Amino acid sequence: MNLLKDVRGIIYLIRNRVNGMCYIGQSMNSFNRRYHPYGEWWKTTHCRTLKVAVREYGHESFDVTIL
Repeated sequence: MNLLKDVRGIIYLIRNRVNGMCYIGQSMNSFNRRYHPYGEWWKTTHCRTLKVAVREYGHESFDVTIL
């Protein structure tokens, strides 16, 4: 029995390169579909803490990794 055959979705990590803070999320969709079709995740994130950090450090200071 393959328990993983019906698993769908992603786990992602958004890391601030300036201060090392990490934000981990999950989605049943692709990362781009979850946030924004043009890759501008910082405009549509639901995490208030992350929004504040993006305003403070700029979206260029963050790396996104799909795990």
